[in-house]
Amino acid sequence: MSWASRLGNLGRFSPFAREPPKGPSTVSEADFSYITSDDLRRFDAEAGGQHNDDLGPARDTDVLQLKNNGTTYQVHFPAYSIGKGEVTIGQIRDHAARKIGISNPQRIKLVSKGKTLADDKRTSRQENLSHNAAILCIASEGQGSDDDEEDDDGEYDSPAQDGESTKKKRNRGKKTKRRNKRETQDAPPRPAVAAPTTPLGKLDALRVVLETFIPQCQAFEASPPADPAKRSYEHKRLSETILTQVLLKIDAVETDGDAEARARRKELVRETQELLSGLDAVVKG
Repeated sequence: MSWASRLGNLGRFSPFAREPPKGPSTVSEADFSYITSDDLRRFDAEAGGQHNDDLGPARDTDVLQLKNNGTTYQVHFPAYSIGKGEVTIGQIRDHAARKIGISNPQRIKLVSKGKTLADDKRTSRQENLSHNAAILCIASEGQGSDDDEEDDDGEYDSPAQDGESTKKKRNRGKKTKRRNKRETQDAPPRPAVAAPTTPLGKLDALRVVLETFIPQCQAFEASPPADPAKRSYEHKRLSETILTQVLLKIDAVETDGDAEARARRKELVRETQELLSGLDAVVKG
């Protein structure tokens, strides 16, 4: 038998040969796979070597709690973007300005856990911010005229029909201004007190300042003004004064690696925040 006759039927008996399909071909949904929204969130969370366990539970958005004058505003960002450092301090400051209603975001001071967030280029991850973190927002007030500040002597007159009451109040304010000026000129000069230079000395001085506000805060909590406008004004005056005169200055104290100073600063921040929380609770209640 020749080799040609032996190889002639190779295609029919070869195990690699394909038989023609029998009947029409059909395609069903089972032949396809789809990418779901859960798959996309899982991919985003695992990008850059981070996993869902590191960034918290599954969620649709990240949230920051912006607090200002007893009011809390929620701002939303893409899920896991805060933990991955995709949100900048400048973006947070812009959101705070829009929520509070201030056109210039640079008038907004951001404070997180006693630390001032001053650099707009730093990211949320660099500042150790996380999902649902609380940030205090302080809006600096515009500069008013001296007459406006000193004319208001704390008394509330009823609206005058002919302008007479307003005129009396304005004159009374001018007299107070002149009297205060004379008392300042006649008062003997105060002796100069050397400012503390060590971290512990600076923290002790700030604690003394904080203690001067405690009686005022306790009085406000025990008997807040019945008028909502006066209550809001008093809350704003106390809270913003404590923030600027104590909390922001605590953040500026450098401990220079001193463990005792670092622990004392942390304790002073905690006490200050508790005092502010008590004021906020009065307004919310």
